[in-house]
Amino acid sequence: MKKHQPILILFFLFTISSFLFGNNSMTFEKGFVEEIAPGVWKIRFGTPDKFVPSKLRIRDIQHESLSALPSGSLPFELDDISCRVTDSRCIVHVPCDEPGEEIYGFGLDAKAYRHKGLRKWLSVQSSSTGKTGAGHGPVPLYYSTKGYGVWVDTARVPFVHVARLNHKFNNNSRQEKQEDLKTSVQDLYAAQAVTGKTSVVFDIPNAKGVDVYVFAGPTIKEAVQRYNLFSGGAAMPPMWGLGLKYRTYTAADADTVLNVAETLREQKIPCDIIGLEPGWQSKAYSCSLVWSDERFPAPKSFIEQLHNMNYQINLWEHAYIHPTSPLYDADSTPKCN
Repeated sequence: MKKHQPILILFFLFTISSFLFGNNSMTFEKGFVEEIAPGVWKIRFGTPDKFVPSKLRIRDIQHESLSALPSGSLPFELDDISCRVTDSRCIVHVPCDEPGEEIYGFGLDAKAYRHKGLRKWLSVQSSSTGKTGAGHGPVPLYYSTKGYGVWVDTARVPFVHVARLNHKFNNNSRQEKQEDLKTSVQDLYAAQAVTGKTSVVFDIPNAKGVDVYVFAGPTIKEAVQRYNLFSGGAAMPPMWGLGLKYRTYTAADADTVLNVAETLREQKIPCDIIGLEPGWQSKAYSCSLVWSDERFPAPKSFIEQLHNMNYQINLWEHAYIHPTSPLYDADSTPKCN
């Protein structure tokens, strides 16, 4: 089965791409536009899902703080955002017409920074492959250097075509049809040069509608601020929490870590946090959450020395507890019959 997997992926992506771009006669409906806060608009298409991320908010929209931000315009009309709802999916098109525009966002993707021209699959994965969008924290949210942001309020796993050639506005042949057959994950998700007007396309399987939120600038900074305040705002973390972190390798012991910490200071390389991989523990994985006597025989002294060099400490851990840990409770451990 594995040897056929790339072909199956290619067939699926070709089918979806043909559906998204290949039919110029498709009817796209306009949404209901509502300004819900200064510089924040909601565009509703069809009937959104009952369970969506916005329903989980614990703080109200910060209207007063949003009103204090400078006003900003959008490089497109809100009515130009369109959607097609079918029996199997909901497809949203957001204009992205500026040749010099760059797109950032979509959550944590360790392999991609600038997303224009990419095809992304926003699924949760333990590791990422290429620039696919799969990773620890994918989010259907992006920002543009033209000074706006867009968030699609869905808990489903969408495919996103980021400023790839859009047949809805351009009748030229797609470059993909002229290229050689692609079978690898890297090739299938690779960036693609485009010409003409483009859009960011969200393909949301099994959805009968969706709410799309747009955040004005005037710059990308204010667009990020509006999303933050729309989400209820956030507590200000300590400044070191926004600083640089250096994580040492798993087998590093106390002497190795302290040597690295001293070298960073001597060479005046900015660093606020020293991170330790799972090897700081006596057992991992699963985690004992107990210092390793072999690698860190004197943890209190080790911590004190790092603090004296003005470092904070980050310890890698996860939620699975090793039986040797004092936190392990055999009676509460699920049993498989």
